[in-house]
Amino acid sequence: MQGISIDAFSFADIAGNCLACGSDALQSWDDTVEHELAVGGFRNSKCLGCGTVFTNPRPDRKSLSGFYETFEGHDDQAFVKASLRYYSDPGRRAARHKDYLAPLLARKQSGRLLDFGCGAGWFAAMARDEGFEVDGIEQMPAAVEAAQKELGLSTVRQGDEDALPETPTYDVIVCNNLIEHVTDPLDFARKVRASLKPGGLWMVNFPSADSAMFKSFGAHSYYFMTPYHLTHFTRSGFSAMMARAGFQNTEYDLQSEAFYWMKGFVSKLGLADAYARWRNDPDFVSFDIALDGLLASISLDGDQPALNEICFAKLG
Repeated sequence: MQGISIDAFSFADIAGNCLACGSDALQSWDDTVEHELAVGGFRNSKCLGCGTVFTNPRPDRKSLSGFYETFEGHDDQAFVKASLRYYSDPGRRAARHKDYLAPLLARKQSGRLLDFGCGAGWFAAMARDEGFEVDGIEQMPAAVEAAQKELGLSTVRQGDEDALPETPTYDVIVCNNLIEHVTDPLDFARKVRASLKPGGLWMVNFPSADSAMFKSFGAHSYYFMTPYHLTHFTRSGFSAMMARAGFQNTEYDLQSEAFYWMKGFVSKLGLADAYARWRNDPDFVSFDIALDGLLASISLDGDQPALNEICFAKLG
């Protein structure tokens, strides 16, 4: 990643236990490989108990905040524009509804919902349209403003994990593509649990270390983007962490996210710029949806994700 090295970060102590299942059976794993969204040289550990891979030692929250302010803040509007297109573009909206909202609707159709890390609010807006009473929490000021003004989401507010209510408030909490960024995922899971009402549901998706992509490419996977992504959970590890956080029931759906497969391939072929231009073509949406369907069908054992998993964790 141009413009930054690992020397820009301060680190917490090396963890002696798995961040997911708590096992002390850890081994050194591959270092992070430098690419356009990854800073090379971060050390990683693999749990021999559950298979989860995580950055170890972890960059501290102050270092990460500085990183995000420097490398995300200059391109806030591009992020907001991309996020809004998931709601405004019919093809992208249909794809996101299928991959993200439909699995939730199969389990819950109403109630008070918090979209934590909501970006510019595309998921919150779709959930509102389905009848949920929605709130949102997002760190990026430009995204909060867009959610409020462009999508009419007046209940989206700026904040981080410390903004989660400490008393049971929500029937559903949604975290899309977020848990892998969190420095202490078990602590975060416990905060989410405290915010849910009895019988509440936490919907959380994550790039899976059980996936075909991770098993094929490992640290060379495009989704292995440290310091953005700090933890790569297996299903076993994530379920163990949910139990440690006090969630009694967990179940999973598969998600392919074809974009990250294609991004990795075209980067290695030197076609990243051409691919970026093509993504603005309406025909790309149809291709992306078709490829999602193909990747979702890839399975070595009948239940292996092509890339992502969605976990539904329930209280009681």
